[in-house]
Amino acid sequence: MLTAGGAIVPALNAPQQVQTNGTNVSFYTLNYSGTAASAESAYWQFVVPDAYTGTTVNATLYWLTPSVTASNVVKWFVDMNGLGDAQTLDAALQTAGTVTDNPTATADQVLVTTEIANITTGWTAGEYAVVRVQRNAADAADTETALGKLLMVKLEWTASAESD
Repeated sequence: MLTAGGAIVPALNAPQQVQTNGTNVSFYTLNYSGTAASAESAYWQFVVPDAYTGTTVNATLYWLTPSVTASNVVKWFVDMNGLGDAQTLDAALQTAGTVTDNPTATADQVLVTTEIANITTGWTAGEYAVVRVQRNAADAADTETALGKLLMVKLEWTASAESD
């Protein structure tokens, strides 16, 4: 799980990282603009588990929006890369997987995207991994002008064991 609180947001073209203190639950979101002219990105970094045996991952995004227009669409992009010894950290990422999702008629309900299957990782077990989640409000498929407030990303992959 990649949480909004654990994200790295760049100085430019980034969602706003916000802590919300509700009556019953406190939580972080990454608030991606629905009107930004450029794609907004957030990053996570970790070491790939030694049991990782695949070449792809599946990603599911959990998010909120203040919108109540169920016919609008938010388009999400997820891409990543793996880096071993003596490789350049700021290297190009693999091809992004994408998914679109719609708000409900009630604001700020938890929304769960359909799974983005088979995103190429570029990972090898034990490597340094980088994951990026983007929203590009200028993309023709993204018709929602309200915020897309990312809560977390679930990543699933093939492993040789249940834990390392």
